[in-house]
Order: sequence, then C-alpha cells, then structure tokens
Amino acid sequence: MLKEKIQDMSAFGGDPVYVLFMLIAFLGGVKKEFLILLVGLALAYAITFAIRMFWWQERPDKEKYKNIWEKFDSGSFPSVHAMRATILALTLAMFYKTALAYAGFAVVVLAVCFARVWLKRHRLIDVAVGVPLGVLIYWLAPRIINALGLPA
Repeated sequence: MLKEKIQDMSAFGGDPVYVLFMLIAFLGGVKKEFLILLVGLALAYAITFAIRMFWWQERPDKEKYKNIWEKFDSGSFPSVHAMRATILALTLAMFYKTALAYAGFAVVVLAVCFARVWLKRHRLIDVAVGVPLGVLIYWLAPRIINALGLPA
C-alpha cells in the first residue's frame, strides 16, 4: 500500500498528468501556459536525449532494454520526471501567483523527487540535476516562443 501511494506521488511528473494539464490549458484558452508546457516538454526530451546519448547512466533498478528508445527510457540521468514536475509546477504556480501555490507546488516537486529515488528509478543526483534543468527549461520556453513569433 505504501509503494502504491509513493507511485501516485510520482505520477505528477509523468507524461499522462503533464499532457492532461497541456490539454486543459489548450481547451481552457490559456495559450501562454499551453505553449510553455508544449515547448518545455520538447526541450526536456531533447536535452535528456542529448545527455543520455553521450552519457547514459543505468537506473538503480537495472531496467532491461532491447532498442535505442528503450535504452533512452531506461536511463536514469537526468530525471525527466523531476524536469516535467518542475516545469508543470512552475507554470501552475506562476499562473496562480499566490504564496500558497508556490509553496504547494514546491512540495509536490519534492514529493515527486522523493518518490523517484524511493522507488529506485533514480539516484539523488538524477533528480538533483532534473529540477534545475526544469527551472532552466521553464525560463527558456517563453524566450523560444517569442523568438519563434508564436502569439501567446
């Protein structure tokens, strides 16, 4: 039961939750946040793919792989869950702009990082690098959107 609860905490950094929030932003007409999440996701995967192609680190639980995509997915450094959770949390916190939102989403990111390490999907260094990369991506996304001339 404890493992299931911790897996649930990890879900905030997963693709399904992230994409759900993208869809909500899109359907809700919150264009700026939708674009930040879209560009952020693309950057997170591009950066992670580049890092893992040159320096691949096996997961603590020693996941098996058969092809290049599975190898990418079975790498642990950096944590894409930590990146996505950070990008999503910053996007939501900046949307609501309240102290409670800032604190609440910071706790959620820490919970995701804890869960990933506890579940032996990542080491502490993986999430410790994933979070600042998520912050960097959140900072870069609006600049890329503006550079591309996308209306936000």
